[in-house]
Amino acid sequence: MKIEALAKDLEKTGFLPELLRVLVDRGFGTLPARETAISVLDLILRKHPEWSKSHPTEYELARLFRASPRKIRGYLDEISYRDSSRSETELCKDLAEVLVSAERISEGSFVIFEIDDGLLRDYARKLVRENAGVFESGISGSVVKMSGQQFAVLSLSLLPESARKKAVAELERVAAQDDKRKGAARQPKSKSILRIALENFASSAGKQAGRKLVDLGFAIATGGLSEVSSIVSIVRKAVS
Repeated sequence: MKIEALAKDLEKTGFLPELLRVLVDRGFGTLPARETAISVLDLILRKHPEWSKSHPTEYELARLFRASPRKIRGYLDEISYRDSSRSETELCKDLAEVLVSAERISEGSFVIFEIDDGLLRDYARKLVRENAGVFESGISGSVVKMSGQQFAVLSLSLLPESARKKAVAELERVAAQDDKRKGAARQPKSKSILRIALENFASSAGKQAGRKLVDLGFAIATGGLSEVSSIVSIVRKAVS
């Protein structure tokens, strides 16, 4: 896309009057260059008839505005954090949609996916760190790689508390059955209940744990958030 085409797309959206208001309201010429760039980009994304819900990639925006993708990513993250209208319920829903599109790697025991949204990425990081202690990310910073256990932690963390408790109880029940069959003894752990349940399950499931926990993560992301009443059957089917 060329700047001329972008200008035409914005021509009848009320972009120009609102841009002038943004630049003048705080005192014309007083906004720092970075703040001006963020304000203009935010306004373009909100006003463009096709970009309000799904904007072009960082690379495409970087080419359009002749800036580095890293700089554009920083602007987009800033815009994301400034949106005070997004509730935790909305973040959960948006994150579940991202998880559904994850790709299985390493024979299905790991997943990899991308979160362009800075607020959503940090929300995911917070959930995993609270319950698993580690959040793996790499490549460009927006690409995330997770083990089956971390993926399951994140998916379970998106559930309402009552559904999450049912899921944890079912995981513990399955793990206890396997431990009893193997004659294994549990070791006390000073960790979150969710992490303990997943580690107990992983220990009892052995080599298949990673793949089964990835299955659990996908099952919850695709159906658990809307079908919380059947969460026990979702867990049972994923880890069987």
